[in-house]
Amino acid sequence: MSRCSVSEPRSFWRPSLTSFALLSVGYLPVALLGVLAVQLEAALVMTPVDIGLAIAAYWGTNAVAAPIVGHRADQHGWAPTGALGVAVSGVVLFLLAAVVGSKPTLMLAMAIAGVGLALCSQSSNLTIAREVPWSRQGRAFGLKQTAPPIIAMTAGLIVAAIAVPFGWRWAFLTGALLAFPAAVLMAPYLRQHRSDGAVSRPHADMPDLSHETAPPHLAIALIAAGVGCASVSIATLGAFSVPTLVSSGFGDGAAATIFAGASAIAVISRLTTGWITDRRGHTSLTGIALIVGASAGGVVLLAVPVPAVAATGLAIALTLGWGWPTALYPVVMRYWSHAAARTTGFVSIGTSAGASVGPVIFGVVVASRGYSAAWAATGVLSLCATAFLLAAQHTMNGHGPRTHLPTATIGARE
Repeated sequence: MSRCSVSEPRSFWRPSLTSFALLSVGYLPVALLGVLAVQLEAALVMTPVDIGLAIAAYWGTNAVAAPIVGHRADQHGWAPTGALGVAVSGVVLFLLAAVVGSKPTLMLAMAIAGVGLALCSQSSNLTIAREVPWSRQGRAFGLKQTAPPIIAMTAGLIVAAIAVPFGWRWAFLTGALLAFPAAVLMAPYLRQHRSDGAVSRPHADMPDLSHETAPPHLAIALIAAGVGCASVSIATLGAFSVPTLVSSGFGDGAAATIFAGASAIAVISRLTTGWITDRRGHTSLTGIALIVGASAGGVVLLAVPVPAVAATGLAIALTLGWGWPTALYPVVMRYWSHAAARTTGFVSIGTSAGASVGPVIFGVVVASRGYSAAWAATGVLSLCATAFLLAAQHTMNGHGPRTHLPTATIGARE
């Protein structure tokens, strides 16, 4: 039995759960801000525009910090970078609970939280690249990418159980306490990093790519552009699905229930996508581009003001539109394994840009043209994302990995 087959079970769960915990902590501030928006508007004399600007500040600083943080993680190791991210996010959540009392301080806190997300997100990517066997990295990313929808649901429960009876500050304090499990999971890795002082390298079953050449920088630019267009759909689905369903004829409770059910399907979709990615190998963007293109069909169905059609469109859009990130990041790290965190940091520029600008533009279109026009435009952006990703794959042809499975993995399966 090969080394790969012996070590895989033990080297999968802890780093995968650590990666999940890191992303969860980084995402908590904006998730809680979204579900506490009504209470914050009343307590801090804010408008929905102010809440939108606070969210934009979060994603904006993340976009700026992500490539810088990624470079730091590649150079100095993911463990200290992740520990700093947990600390920053935890402190911000505590400040939101104990100190923030005005619009400027909220904006500042969310801007700092965006840096915390960059630290947590890029270190979580590098955790998988360095600690999880290559043959299971798709599944690890699938588990990690379930963090946003799960944290969104957790934030809703915190509001119902804590914020409503005790106030919004207690909800943020609860979020700060949730940073501790991530710190516990990271402690062994941080001690190991301090003891040997070495920056971890790609996992032992990673194929030898020393004879390969990295794709040109244009490929990363095209991927970031495609991710930016596709992220508009992800962000708007999270923010405007329930109002759209209500406008199509559902009641408030029914619309929220449908969205919760569709979100649960999206969690399953991310796990399944990761498993399929491992089975097929992490070498092509073509399948990812087709998934994004197919999700455009569900987005366009949301433009139809018929309850059954809109609900079907939401299920399709969430299942496919929230599933592709799981398959994307293993491919990116496979081609740019020498600088995995820095490269995913550049890709995150597109993610953050789409997540911050998309909902604002969507809201403007809704105000002037209605939901149907806004969802139709979002569907067009998803098709643009497909074109960008296909162009990136064309640019990457002839570079990077040319084998679908490493020899160690094949031996383990045999």
